Amino acid sequence: MEVTQFTYFQQVGGIDCHPVAVEITYGMERLASYIQEKENVFDLEWVEGVSYGDVFKQPEYEHSKYTFEVSDAAMLFQLFSTYEAEAKRAMDQNLVFPAYDYVLKCSHTFNLLDARGAISVTERTGYITRVRNLARQVAATYLQERERLGFPLLKEGRFAMAKDLLLEIGLEEVPARFVRAAMDQLKDKTVKWLNDSRLSFEEVRAYSTPRRLAVIVIGLADKQADVNEEVKGPALKIAKDAEGAWSKAALGFGRSQGVDAESFVVREVANVEYIFANKSSVGVETSSLLPEALPALVTSLTFPKNMRWGAYDLRYVRPIRWLAALHGSEVVPFEITGVKSGNVSRGHRFLGADATIDNPAVYVEALKEQHVIVDVAEREKAIQEGIGRLAAERGWHIAVKEDLLEEVLFLVETPTVLTGSFDPAFLNIPQEVLITSMREHQRYFPVLDSEGRLQPHFVTVRNGDGLSIDVVAKGNEKVLRARLSDAKFFYEEDKKLVIADALAKLENIVYHEELGTVADKVRRTRAIADKLAQALRADDSVRADVSRTADICKFDLVSQMVYEFPELQGIMGEDYARKAGERKAWRAPSTSIILRAMPATIRRRRSSEPSSASPTRSTRSRAASRSASCRPARRILTRCAAKRPALSVPFSHTAWSCRCPSCSPSRWRFMPNGD
Repeated sequence: MEVTQFTYFQQVGGIDCHPVAVEITYGMERLASYIQEKENVFDLEWVEGVSYGDVFKQPEYEHSKYTFEVSDAAMLFQLFSTYEAEAKRAMDQNLVFPAYDYVLKCSHTFNLLDARGAISVTERTGYITRVRNLARQVAATYLQERERLGFPLLKEGRFAMAKDLLLEIGLEEVPARFVRAAMDQLKDKTVKWLNDSRLSFEEVRAYSTPRRLAVIVIGLADKQADVNEEVKGPALKIAKDAEGAWSKAALGFGRSQGVDAESFVVREVANVEYIFANKSSVGVETSSLLPEALPALVTSLTFPKNMRWGAYDLRYVRPIRWLAALHGSEVVPFEITGVKSGNVSRGHRFLGADATIDNPAVYVEALKEQHVIVDVAEREKAIQEGIGRLAAERGWHIAVKEDLLEEVLFLVETPTVLTGSFDPAFLNIPQEVLITSMREHQRYFPVLDSEGRLQPHFVTVRNGDGLSIDVVAKGNEKVLRARLSDAKFFYEEDKKLVIADALAKLENIVYHEELGTVADKVRRTRAIADKLAQALRADDSVRADVSRTADICKFDLVSQMVYEFPELQGIMGEDYARKAGERKAWRAPSTSIILRAMPATIRRRRSSEPSSASPTRSTRSRAASRSASCRPARRILTRCAAKRPALSVPFSHTAWSCRCPSCSPSRWRFMPNGD
């Protein structure tokens, strides 16, 4: 029989315990059952000749019958509300213990209602929340009262009282791409300052939203650690002159260590005598360090772009609008750009209100009540779960790009996933264009079918709750319609572009002032390509393809679509080249154009399309069986073992061997159409 299980209370009423409290989980009956070797609790011996059942079995039966069959649910509901109101009234008078008694009565009344089956699943959650909120309020009130009394049960010198520290920087909306780095920077600088200041702590947690950067230091010591160290100085023969007086070197060493020469100690190290200085420093109170350290920490943060506001000289990512700084329940006083620190944070810009933070331990929950999820991991999980539910309900594949998810994560404080649609007529445009427009302009996630084809739907994340979500979806659809109409216009106009005219326009685009125009670059590319084709002993047809590819590899740079979406260069060139009648064989220029935009373009294509180029197990086996006859080239292979021209060798990697199916199937994923 298990009798040694323990319960560890890491939190009480939402407040972290330092140290963690522990109690034996099982009651006296379990221990007595083990000692008396009884299987049934009612068989326990209460006193000689009297069993546990003789004393408690009838009361157990009556209480069970009352709880499950007889109790008046209406009366219990009334009792719960009465106890709840009385607990709050007692707390208003700082009467913590009477309030706690009524919290226990609320909890017991809830158990009776739950056992009676009088509470639905939905209502059950609500009642549990009400009891938990009461418990949190009682715990916070108790902690404040004990702190006001100076924690009288803590004997001097027996315990080092640790408190939590909260620092929150409230800002106007920060660009999403800056937030995570700023949050990590704030955490790293906080940890460094704590270590440099000899302040012990348990953990540093970082939080952020578009409007705030915050850290909480868990278990921060009340004072610095005392220092007592011995510092080695110069050798004794250098420290004293011929008359035995302390030399300038010794006196300088003493000044640098803040000690008098009379306190030097001589010790022998490796048969050489040196002088040592004993340095002792008594740690100061943490509360005296914070008012100077915290503003320095705030202003030390650096960002890719900064701004000034008002008449202030401080350059910062965005204007500072509020500062919350708490050491325990005490505000750490300081001021930056006219903003004074306090214990008030701000909730969601539209859904929430100001939140008073009584203690750092309640920071996360207090803001959650004001519709702000400050925990980045929790916010990301909410987004991913929302997208996952939507995909499961609709049978969609929602293409979630990591960098887009990261950006959306720092655009919202309360994420709500929603979906919208667009006119299927837009699907006549290449799907790369539509996906890029949705991602880059609107921060939407595209919806694909099982074959990787774009569907006329999108998924986005709202910074708010689910109220009037259909109206929000229609607004997003209207905006997207305008974006896609622009893309359609660009595409239709670009299809009128003649390749020869586009190449002529490259003559007017400066590539580099010392290297000429883009057209000059294209001519250099063609010259190199022609020489490589010749070195590879390619036949005339292949050489013609190589020359044509080099000629038109940059023509899409003058298209309106690439001007609007530079990341589509190569992709649009391929599409326009095909429509202009360029050859579509495996060596065709239209396919080769996209290779000129790699590797960035290939990553984008792979993120939005299912890959069909990965080799199967059978092709790997066939290639392995031929590998004995394929010798890696020292420079560039002219032909591989399969006698196929090795044209797919990247020009900047001349040590690679052939990339045909016979020689290196592991590199297929870099080749379009599996070549």
